[in-house]
Amino acid sequence: MASMYTFPPPDPTVKTEDRTSDNGVKVRVYTPENYSGDNPVGVYYHGGGWAMGDVEADDPLARAISKAANVVLVSVEYGLAPQNKHPGLMNDCWDAFQWTLNNAKQLGGIEGKAFTIGGSAGAQLALAMALKALDEGLEQAVVGVVAQVPVTVHPDGVPDELKSKYTSYTEFKDKTINTADAMHTFWGKRRRNLSHIQANCSSTEAFGVPPADPLGSPLLHARIKDLKKVYLAVAGQDTLRDDGILFKEKLEETK
Repeated sequence: MASMYTFPPPDPTVKTEDRTSDNGVKVRVYTPENYSGDNPVGVYYHGGGWAMGDVEADDPLARAISKAANVVLVSVEYGLAPQNKHPGLMNDCWDAFQWTLNNAKQLGGIEGKAFTIGGSAGAQLALAMALKALDEGLEQAVVGVVAQVPVTVHPDGVPDELKSKYTSYTEFKDKTINTADAMHTFWGKRRRNLSHIQANCSSTEAFGVPPADPLGSPLLHARIKDLKKVYLAVAGQDTLRDDGILFKEKLEETK
């Protein structure tokens, strides 16, 4: 699909530097032209169903975010599923978050402060890392989360009291590129109503996180109320619409 379109070249006014954490996770640091400093650093997680995408593919978007928001942005090259499924994938993301916090001042940000940002599966990772920071006693470190069309709950982990509201997987199952079948595949969930070939695929492929895991499904996390600031965006006819809406309702219940 991308071959059908012409995209503008990356903005050369945003400086980039490829770095590596102490544990070998690669990141790309974006710094806008004439950056004055003193803003929290952003930790960016790309989307792609945990199994696709990379820093290079999201390079133009990362540059645009860095420039528009006037922030240093650290884009994370986490290992992809299924080769690096749960918990390895999220361990990479946490390692990059910790590296960013430890180097925030050197990168031009505020010492020990960061926000997380991502879209789709990347938004799940952004929420998960912010919540993990709370679990690890780093409440003061996370200044906010930007979650665009986020994945917030495993389809098998939706609480019974919310199932009547969780309908977008059915309503828009074939409307967007992240169809219901695609999302089930990304999660690593074997569905009974797929074809014989699909039904016999391993249920541990792709992300492979348990449905009730509170970081894999941030909607289930007990400390949502402790997130300082959360910006959410959803698409009205998207498979993931209700993931975002239910998370918003949860935030409003607990604030």
